[in-house]
Amino acid sequence: MLYALGAAVARHAGYPLNWGAYAAGQLGVTAVQLMTHYLNEYWDFETDRLNRNRTPFSGGSGVLPSGALARNTALIAGLTCAGLAGLAMAVLFARFEIGLPAALVYLLAFLGAFCYSAPPVHLAASGYGELTAALVVSGGVPLFSCLLQTGRLPAPLLVA
Repeated sequence: MLYALGAAVARHAGYPLNWGAYAAGQLGVTAVQLMTHYLNEYWDFETDRLNRNRTPFSGGSGVLPSGALARNTALIAGLTCAGLAGLAMAVLFARFEIGLPAALVYLLAFLGAFCYSAPPVHLAASGYGELTAALVVSGGVPLFSCLLQTGRLPAPLLVA
């Protein structure tokens, strides 16, 4: 929804939508989100194993500690999604010639997402994880989408 918001703001500002760039960007954003989920499951295995008060919103899925999936499955899935995220960016550069601002936002979002659970940074355990997630998801995703379509930051995006 937030990715679509960025594109909607670009369209509202009078820019035509490039649906190919939109699709490649959405693939990249989704791949980064899935990478974060899978790597969080992998890196938080020990903590999740100790959690006796898991809720639908915190404490991991519990799939790995239960033994339903091998821990390595989450690592492979996370790294595969990281590769898809890189491929999406390569397509955006090669096919759609995106600008540096969009590429920088995407790179920062990727790094923030990767470092959310991955050692040695492990933002989730530092108290900065929630801030990083909020900035990446609510700010970076629509900003990236809008920059893909416009190459600049239209003022309505700040309001949105």
